[in-house]
Amino acid sequence: MKSKIILFLIIVLGLGLRLYKIDIPLADHHSWRQADTAAVARNFIKSGFDFFKPQIDNFIPLHPGVPNKERLFLVEPPIYNSLVAGVYSILGVDIKWARMVSIIFSLGSAILLYLISKKYFGAKVGLLSAFFFSVLPYNIFYSRVVLPEPMIIFLTLGMFYFCLKWLQSQSIVHYSLFMALSAISFTQKSFPFFFFLPLLCLIFQKYKFSFLKQKKLYLWFLVSVLPFLLWRWWIGRFPEGIPGNLWLFNQNNI
Repeated sequence: MKSKIILFLIIVLGLGLRLYKIDIPLADHHSWRQADTAAVARNFIKSGFDFFKPQIDNFIPLHPGVPNKERLFLVEPPIYNSLVAGVYSILGVDIKWARMVSIIFSLGSAILLYLISKKYFGAKVGLLSAFFFSVLPYNIFYSRVVLPEPMIIFLTLGMFYFCLKWLQSQSIVHYSLFMALSAISFTQKSFPFFFFLPLLCLIFQKYKFSFLKQKKLYLWFLVSVLPFLLWRWWIGRFPEGIPGNLWLFNQNNI
């Protein structure tokens, strides 16, 4: 009970730190990328909801030599943008609500980090993990950005946590949550795929080499990876809406 009270106070502290100037314009670091993410959510309200053809606010060609007349912005599936648009439809279009969605995911990540750390190292380490996650300045800034990353961290930690719970309980509820969170997180960015290794370690620890006979693991893998492949196939039909990626390989020789 004491640990839960302390965790609650940590979450309240984390919330308070993240609410500082929550309504300032998108003019901070990485505002260029945040502006595009915010534009997609805003245009879902302004122009109508089209999950498969998210739009930004400019006609700049995202792919060299291919005009982008529809203003498409095809990166990860716009799940975060859709959630923000849903909040906009209720509370009105205001950037603070977009930040609030990210904050909620971030605080949820702190709770999941506590639960995972508690399982392996005890409640004290779990509370310290949640505390430092909540108060580190760098993390405070990047956990309230108008970007999908705070949501992705929550999804990835949730995937890991419910894998633990499923392996322990064999509950269909835990298995379903593990599978659903895996499917969503793998569609968003590449870094959740790095969790395949620790997940494989957990699975091997449970089943040893008999994991090759577990039909549920094959179903999990199929359901987890198929949405990613389908999304990549879909956006491949609209190259004008896919941003270039050479900058990831130091295109400008920074």
